[in-house]
Amino acid sequence: MIPARIQVFDGLRVTTEHILHFQESLQSAIEEVRAVLGLGRVHVGFEVVARGADGVSVGPGIAFDAAGGRIVHEEVEQVTLDTTVLATGDAILYTRREVIERGQIEGHATLLWDDCSFHLRATPPDPGEGLVPLARVRSDDAGLVVEPLIPAQAGLETAPAAPVVAAAPERAPALGDVLRLSGETNGDGGRAQLLGAVRATLAPDSPTATAPAESAVVLATAPLAALPTALSAQLLLCATRRDATPSAPGGAPPPPLWRRECEAHGNARKEGADWRQNGLCRTVTFLPGAAMHLARAALVEGTLVRLVLPSALPQDGAPWAEEDGNPEPLALRVRIPPDAPPRMVVEVVWSGRAHEGLLAQADTLLESLTWSLDAAWQGY
Repeated sequence: MIPARIQVFDGLRVTTEHILHFQESLQSAIEEVRAVLGLGRVHVGFEVVARGADGVSVGPGIAFDAAGGRIVHEEVEQVTLDTTVLATGDAILYTRREVIERGQIEGHATLLWDDCSFHLRATPPDPGEGLVPLARVRSDDAGLVVEPLIPAQAGLETAPAAPVVAAAPERAPALGDVLRLSGETNGDGGRAQLLGAVRATLAPDSPTATAPAESAVVLATAPLAALPTALSAQLLLCATRRDATPSAPGGAPPPPLWRRECEAHGNARKEGADWRQNGLCRTVTFLPGAAMHLARAALVEGTLVRLVLPSALPQDGAPWAEEDGNPEPLALRVRIPPDAPPRMVVEVVWSGRAHEGLLAQADTLLESLTWSLDAAWQGY
């Protein structure tokens, strides 16, 4: 039987047996938890760093020995190593539980404390010694070399009495960065380039010619700071169209005709040479002197975020043009193209074969359109 608990009632005379039973019930439960976590291994800390030719520092940590005892170390300690053991070649630094007795009353120690000691061995110890390996240590021409031992390696050095729970496989370190891009479509010949690209996809004279599924022009690009194979991102893509009327010298810039903000949560995963990506987008349009108008909330595929550019001046409360008979709207999108190294690009995109109406829309939009992207991504 294993102690479970004590049952009390009013007037019970608590004896030493009751106290011991209660203490043993707690201790047995704690030992069972330790066995589940894994015995004979370090669980937290115990970092070993070389200090000089014959010394190391050992950081705070928690370990359980093969018998389920707690090995606890509370602060960084400088440990001088036995040079005769180092001279034999590779050696292993171990730690062991030490029980400190305090509170002597009538010849009995009434308070017990957990501590630890450190031991350098060139040969495997006896399992009954309760030693837990920390690091492999050797001395060479460059000085003292310390190689930390992971639990799987530690099993080669000692044979604990109880089975050791295998350590979970290590995950690749997290990667991440914050990107900020912005621009205007009417600067540095950008408008002419974009209009030229749109015009190049105008419907040909032959009605049987195959229309491209999609056309795009890159506005800006930013390399990812590392090489992830999967990532998630929070993105804010904004577009503002202003009155194209030139302002007076020294005067204020023209007021915005509308501003659209698309907030998106995007995910991407590399599959071969391509990226499988999608985004959940929430687009809001702001009009001067009017309340904000929720344009749409949608899941987009093949891109992280997509912001549709209205083909006509939005009116508060009126249906949006891209939802009312314009099958080929211009849009801004952000995606990771299938090339290396991985990068995030902002593009103007349209679908199918262009027509004169789309060209006129592009001409009007690009005359006074500014955009910005703020993106924070994290991946592996």
